[in-house]
Amino acid sequence: MKLLVLYNFYISYIKETENIKTDILNRKLEYKENKIYKLYIILK
Repeated sequence: MKLLVLYNFYISYIKETENIKTDILNRKLEYKENKIYKLYIILK
């Protein structure tokens, strides 16, 4: 916790509709059986 004091930052909420890339990374995937999923590379 002491380490965080060294940085000047703030935490703010951004709606998922305005921050789609982050929302994709945070979603819990619920897979359905018998469905084919495509693999997408989000980060390189």
